[in-house]
Amino acid sequence: MAFPESFDLTLIKDPITWQKLMQVSPVLEAMADSIKRHALEFRTATGQEIPGFEMRQRTGRKTINNALLTYQIVSKEGVTQQQFLSAVDVSAKRLADAVGETAAKGQKSKRVAEIEGKLRDAGVLEVGQEVFYLTKTK
Repeated sequence: MAFPESFDLTLIKDPITWQKLMQVSPVLEAMADSIKRHALEFRTATGQEIPGFEMRQRTGRKTINNALLTYQIVSKEGVTQQQFLSAVDVSAKRLADAVGETAAKGQKSKRVAEIEGKLRDAGVLEVGQEVFYLTKTK
């Protein structure tokens, strides 16, 4: 099977070509995922090496799901509150959800915006740059 070694997308200057590529990109993404999954299944099931590739393993992601209980445990082991807080990442999305739960009916968005404004003013809420992407026209 012969494939081109490189495909220089910077050379494409035609919107119709981009349209066609965008239309097939979901298929190509699914195909790439399928190839990787099936190659791993092949390697695992048969034990045969795939030239140029090696099987590796990474440990699963560790997640703390209860900050209060975690603090109670580690504080007994000498971790100070300041040390603990410096190790904690607060999810802006989950915090906004929690703030929204405290809002009066119909005031969730306003309340979340108000609190986020206060957090930004205090310098503790950073908002990343906007991300642009293409989506299919309906």
